[in-house]
Amino acid sequence: MGKQIFLEPKLQASRKKNGQAAWRVDIRNPKIKLIGYDEGKKRSPLHFETKQEAQRVCDEINRGQDGDGYLTNAAAGSFRAAVDCFISHYEKKFDGHMIVYDHCRRQSSMARRWRDQVVDGVLVGDTQLSDFNEHFCERMFDLMPMGKSAKTRDTWRFNLVNIFDLALKQRKMQGRNPADGIVVEEAKYVSADELDQENIDREKYNIETITKIVSQIKDQKDALIIKFGAMTGMHVGEICALRWSEVDFSENRIFVMRSQREGENGETVVSIPKYTSGKRREKNKRRRLVPIPKTLLKDLKAWRLASPASKDKDLVFCKTDPRWGVGVPYTSADQWKRRVLFPACEKAGVPRFTYHQLRHFYASWCISEFGIKNQEGIAKISLRMGHQDINFTYRQYGDWIESKETDDRDADQLDSVWEEHMEKNKGTGTP
Repeated sequence: MGKQIFLEPKLQASRKKNGQAAWRVDIRNPKIKLIGYDEGKKRSPLHFETKQEAQRVCDEINRGQDGDGYLTNAAAGSFRAAVDCFISHYEKKFDGHMIVYDHCRRQSSMARRWRDQVVDGVLVGDTQLSDFNEHFCERMFDLMPMGKSAKTRDTWRFNLVNIFDLALKQRKMQGRNPADGIVVEEAKYVSADELDQENIDREKYNIETITKIVSQIKDQKDALIIKFGAMTGMHVGEICALRWSEVDFSENRIFVMRSQREGENGETVVSIPKYTSGKRREKNKRRRLVPIPKTLLKDLKAWRLASPASKDKDLVFCKTDPRWGVGVPYTSADQWKRRVLFPACEKAGVPRFTYHQLRHFYASWCISEFGIKNQEGIAKISLRMGHQDINFTYRQYGDWIESKETDDRDADQLDSVWEEHMEKNKGTGTP
């Protein structure tokens, strides 16, 4: 840390004379890193009955200056202290644009649920880390109210394992991770409800369903946003951050340069896309290219002529309501989803779905139209969608991949299929 502040106990004679806790540890200097301490309030010195107690706290604070800091609001070595460290760790990842706010909030919320849980009459937060073992962690896991699906249960298991992993990394506990022994069993069969839901999900990704929804939307920009997501497979944050200068009309392609999201206090946070071609975004700053089918290119040109925000530096899709001002970015798809997407689904008589599921449609559409018979084909889809690697694409869409003979069909084929279904559904919308 360089020149760090070294604390040591000080004896206050006046307090000792009055029979008060006389050993003081002064933490008022703002350069001292403290986790779990309310920075909105003025720091006050800490007082202790004995020099040994004060020295122990000084040692903890001094050691903490080389790491994430010292926990002042929780007993040293307790699970509550580990949870405070875990939450602080995720907040720093969010501040560094490494994770989105929703992920940070979910992980922190689950950690607090573990902390506030009562197991066999014992509050987990007050339990010392040295007292945890596999049996106690299994009891915590079994008693925690959570969903029945294997995916949900594994998410909770992963959260608990990470809390202990961080405590081990920071040397707040020794030995092995007590939560490593928790096993989440996969479902041995598919229930009727899950099977029905799977059939509904597959119907959501049918091209006829998507074109029916587009035909119900009369606003030029709103209809184009649906087409854009369905025909490019871009994340909603990437679409919201897209500028006209990043649309290459001559080469029919889009440069995916950035993504935006809503911050903790409602502000717009812009960062690089979640994944780049084959490597983690922390290690590789390259962006990806996405081809534009001709139909979408034609609609984009028409929208640029009609949009009040059409300069190179302007956002392609932004708020244009005079109440908010022209060019104000979208920070979330939630309001737009309730205002535009859900009503269009109801008018078209199809199940509701989210904007992110248009990415799944794009993947399934490419697979069904192009066919995948070798790694080259799946690598193309993985690259266009910005997946971390082709293994992720296989895990996500492996059950949709079919081995069938294909031609050299590309964006022109997708374009012709789209036009066919749009013509079929023309005139079905309400005036």
